[in-house]
Amino acid sequence: MVLRKLLHRILNMCNPAWGALKGTLMLCCAMVFCAFIILVEIGPVSIDTYHLYLYAKELATAPAGLLLIAAIGTVCIEEQAE
Repeated sequence: MVLRKLLHRILNMCNPAWGALKGTLMLCCAMVFCAFIILVEIGPVSIDTYHLYLYAKELATAPAGLLLIAAIGTVCIEEQAE
């Protein structure tokens, strides 16, 4: 029941809110993809590649916070639109 309400609210978002959420999702997917490519390219972690590993770790974990901020932003946009 809660999932149905959530999906209904997401599908009925206004265009600016939907655009902000879609743009954030695309950015997050790109960040996770870049993190994956970096981890594949550096291979095993060593002293020389540790800074790249930390960078990839940040690229992989930052999208969670970014999506949280985007969710709050879309709610604010929705409230202004009503």
